[in-house]
Amino acid sequence: MVRRLRDALAVAEALAAGQPPAQIKRTLRMPSFAAERLIADAGKRDVESLRQALIAMADLELESRGGGATSGAQSEETAALRALLAAAG
Repeated sequence: MVRRLRDALAVAEALAAGQPPAQIKRTLRMPSFAAERLIADAGKRDVESLRQALIAMADLELESRGGGATSGAQSEETAALRALLAAAG
């Protein structure tokens, strides 16, 4: 999931920089229809929201490995749910 989120962020940044979707599609290592869908979906989100979603996923990974600032304060399930909600928002 994080890999696809990183891809979406890169696509959104490229779109924001003015790159044409066809050029972006050629850089993606996935089937054509999947690349088109990713480009369309990423184009609907702003770069900052995707960046925040990626940060939430990184925080979840850190927390799940016991290195978060709130380690022990919440269950892994709660941390995962909060990260998913942040990513979806």
